[in-house]
Amino acid sequence: MNNYKINNINDKLKLPFELFSIDVIKSRLEELKKEDNPISNFYELDKETKKKIRENGYQDNARFFAYIKFLNVNGDKYGLVGGKTNYTSPDLDFSKDYGNSLTSFARKFLSDKDLNWDDTIIIIEHIPTNNKESDNEMALFIECFLQREFNLFDC
Repeated sequence: MNNYKINNINDKLKLPFELFSIDVIKSRLEELKKEDNPISNFYELDKETKKKIRENGYQDNARFFAYIKFLNVNGDKYGLVGGKTNYTSPDLDFSKDYGNSLTSFARKFLSDKDLNWDDTIIIIEHIPTNNKESDNEMALFIECFLQREFNLFDC
């Protein structure tokens, strides 16, 4: 996967980017857990992700978490989206339909390349915070970091 081209705008408008495999991402997350930063842990979940998140509420007093969603290329998993959601009602959508959205680049990428989501998701937990606003801010900070670190789309 070399370039992502936005069709119907300008054939010369291309941006090269690299997709990171799940193994590379997990290895880097393991390193980050050991360092002095807000990432405290991460979990890899499969198909029944929403149900598992609601049932387990993985971290005490946490309301929000960052996550990475993956695409499947011939059985190999590559990170595609870095996001943030909450434990009580996680908004994790694995649809490829981007409809009229001008901001759903991940879904457009999947559709244009005839690729599919993988059912795997990685939940990234952060250090505990004292209130909802701080918890949200911490998860948002990690979401932004993940997007930059692993070249992930935000939706």
